[in-house]
Amino acid sequence: DDDCDAEVDEGLGETECGVGICNHVQPNCVDGTWIECDPFQGKSSEPDLPDINFVDSDCDGIDGNKDVAIFVDGFTGHNDNDGSMMSPLKTLQKGIDVAQQTGKSAVYVSLGSYSGQIQLKEGVSVYGGYNAAEGWSRNASNTTTIQGHINPVVANQINQGTTIARFKINASSNASYGGSSMGVKITN
Repeated sequence: DDDCDAEVDEGLGETECGVGICNHVQPNCVDGTWIECDPFQGKSSEPDLPDINFVDSDCDGIDGNKDVAIFVDGFTGHNDNDGSMMSPLKTLQKGIDVAQQTGKSAVYVSLGSYSGQIQLKEGVSVYGGYNAAEGWSRNASNTTTIQGHINPVVANQINQGTTIARFKINASSNASYGGSSMGVKITN
């Protein structure tokens, strides 16, 4: 009771810290001891895979684990970039290829429309529904579309877990007589 008013450490306030499921408020002082806010208090021990509830369970600021991902944004990205959050790639296929080459297991794709065909690679999952302009937030209103090919998504000889999620996939009409068009073509 430093000011002799019979109350201890009043008015020292609270601090809010952490993101995702780790966001919490705590007092700055408890029983005369200054408390530092732990931004990872409440962090899940399970891997943070992008999920349908958009939960940031590893408290890194996004739904998913930014350390295992390559980022793609068709608006601000460039294929000479490194694929980080601050320097995303422009095209989906480049993102998938760079992820495979660098040992990353995911590609996080910002909203917008991506044209042409993509070839999925074994062990590289691709997740849409992000918004690069809003800190790579992810929600149901962020529409990510793949279009402009008779087979816009192709997977061949995928033998381990590989996911493609939160994309609207539109196959173009096949101009060949009797020709097929398929949004997702998986073989072998």
